[in-house]
Amino acid sequence: MTTPIITMIHTVFPIVDNLKAIFAKKLGNQPVIIYNIVDDSILPRIVAAGGLSSEIISTIYQHISSAEKMGSDLILVTCSSISEVVDMVSPLVSVPVIKIDDAMTDDAVKVAVDSLGVVATIETTLNPTINQLKKKMMKAGKEINIVPLLCTNAYKALIDEGNSKKHDLLLYKAIEEIIEDIDAIVLAQASMARLLPKLIKFTNKPILTSPESAVEKVMSLLNLGVE
Repeated sequence: MTTPIITMIHTVFPIVDNLKAIFAKKLGNQPVIIYNIVDDSILPRIVAAGGLSSEIISTIYQHISSAEKMGSDLILVTCSSISEVVDMVSPLVSVPVIKIDDAMTDDAVKVAVDSLGVVATIETTLNPTINQLKKKMMKAGKEINIVPLLCTNAYKALIDEGNSKKHDLLLYKAIEEIIEDIDAIVLAQASMARLLPKLIKFTNKPILTSPESAVEKVMSLLNLGVE
């Protein structure tokens, strides 16, 4: 039996080690090869273009195609801002291409009854996540009020100032203001998962993040057991 190859495509560097650690924890001693493709030009280009231009879509497709040519058995796209591109280009490659937020948004539609908070620090992530949730709600026959929370000041603290503590504090304060009015909350960016330990201390409402659920979905598709 050949060793499975998973290739992750990222738009920021910090998420790489985080996801590698989650895979290592859940894989245990199971042999898997993990490759990473990081292109940190994508998010600034999306912001500058005001959305996904044909050139950006072409860039993302080239990365996915490269991952396929590297012998990948599965490709994981780890940025929610480009999740919509996966739907466009996955029919063009012969291996599964998974969105990092796919399992998370499935779970969100299942647990929310009347209202669902969606938190992001950048609009290019917020809107695609909401669009994906709406599609899944329609498919499930559910009507759920989505409460968007865009914390651009947290994004500036992290990206412009390099201040992760300020980033986290701004998010905690913003989430506290809406948490009592919603059934569950979606942390739309994978980098927000580190907020979970503190958030669960002040609410018992479901808080959904993408990294662990995405890794578990990948492992399930490759018939790998979670250890």
